[in-house]
Amino acid sequence: MYEERANLRATIDASPLWDVDVATRKALFQPMLKKLNGREEPAGDDPAEAAAVDPKLEETYKRVWAECFELFPTEDATILSMAFFQAAAAYQPDPTREKDSFCAYMQMAMRHLKAEDARKEAQSLGIMDVSKETARKVRQALDYMDRMGYTSAMVTGDPHLEKTVAQAARIGQRSLHEALLNKDTLVSINTERDDGTTIEIVDIAGLVKGASKGEGLGNKFLANIRNTHAIIHVLRCFDNGNITHVDGSIDPVRDKGIIDTELQLKDLETVENRLAKTQKQATSGGDKNAKRAVELLLQYKAALEQGNSARTVELEKEDRKLVADLNLLTDKPVLYVCNVDEKSAVTGNAYTEAVKAAIAGEKAEMLVVAAATEADIAELESYEERQMFLEDLGLEESGVARLIKSAYKLLNLETFFTTGADESRAWTYVRGMKAPQTAGIIHTDFEKGFIRAEVIKYDDYVALGSEKACRDAGKIGIEGKEYVVQDGDIMHFLFNV
Repeated sequence: MYEERANLRATIDASPLWDVDVATRKALFQPMLKKLNGREEPAGDDPAEAAAVDPKLEETYKRVWAECFELFPTEDATILSMAFFQAAAAYQPDPTREKDSFCAYMQMAMRHLKAEDARKEAQSLGIMDVSKETARKVRQALDYMDRMGYTSAMVTGDPHLEKTVAQAARIGQRSLHEALLNKDTLVSINTERDDGTTIEIVDIAGLVKGASKGEGLGNKFLANIRNTHAIIHVLRCFDNGNITHVDGSIDPVRDKGIIDTELQLKDLETVENRLAKTQKQATSGGDKNAKRAVELLLQYKAALEQGNSARTVELEKEDRKLVADLNLLTDKPVLYVCNVDEKSAVTGNAYTEAVKAAIAGEKAEMLVVAAATEADIAELESYEERQMFLEDLGLEESGVARLIKSAYKLLNLETFFTTGADESRAWTYVRGMKAPQTAGIIHTDFEKGFIRAEVIKYDDYVALGSEKACRDAGKIGIEGKEYVVQDGDIMHFLFNV
């Protein structure tokens, strides 16, 4: 099915209709758009307009029209027609892009049209009048439903919220919403649930020169960073005259340098304060640990004074324990996210290459994401649509998915699973943990009374389809206390307390 749709998209994209100049196509499709804007019946089943503009276009137009309706059979006919005529009137293939697609262009038009209809409908239902907190909870509930595949739901404890969810369902913003009102299955949703695999990403306001001395948000900003486990630094790597930059020009390396300098200055202050105290301990008390701590602090001081981050200092595991309580800002793992335009989403651009060169020696990760495109992808209703859109752009997975994976890698985290008759759960653990320690993540008694673990490899479970099938095929391993858990392992712990 998916292959057939891919072939159909390729046929549409290769149509000779796009060889016709834009002015001719506008003359052809603008009258039809006017009819549809008045919500008249779709005009696409009558090619008379095409023949009137250019008789040669009639057959081509009829074929592309039929192919688009075949490609999107579940779409509302009026929305589909409007999107087709809008896209067909303006589409200009771009030979500079590796993957340029009319279908993606048309999908974008459909999303905007449906969003506008949904907005108007929401206003008429009063959904736009709810508080921001209620709106947030509604979005959480609907997102949860979408991820879990529930066809109907209610949110407990808030009658107003339940009503709002029901109203949102009537708009048909997601594929499951219409089904939601016609199914009997009711699922209570706790929108605040922590499933054990949550990574919280906190948006911290920007920082200005002099923050280390209290300028701008100053110490408040730095305190917010100190409470995090890692830093995701978003850098602007695109040109757009309509979006101004505080410094008047686009230079991600400069922007990175401003942040780095302020964090390094704050770390230098922390190191110097600690050094003064530790040197006294080392000289007066004969404390061996204090003497070693002084040596480590001097290494940090030298690096910071040279304009390098603390993470560039190589320390042994035992040495790191001596200075761990410093909680240096520039010692935290960092991921640089380069925000680019759509054309640069796959290959990057000159800005991202400059960032790559700038971070080469500082043990940092880099990710290229087109944020505006990600917003468009998030609006798509089905997994298949999202994959089609990504494929048209030349991407294998969304930037959000890549960001989550990068965040896990940055924090040295992996995931194991537990599954049973009632539910399946994902659990996050630190890479390198042994079976008893991961059992303790579920419950401390599991670690205290650990006997052994039954382990199914993820690929085996997916291939065979069930625990029973894996057991019958001899794909369940019996592991003891020294087993190092692997990413994706499906675990069943045996314990006795």
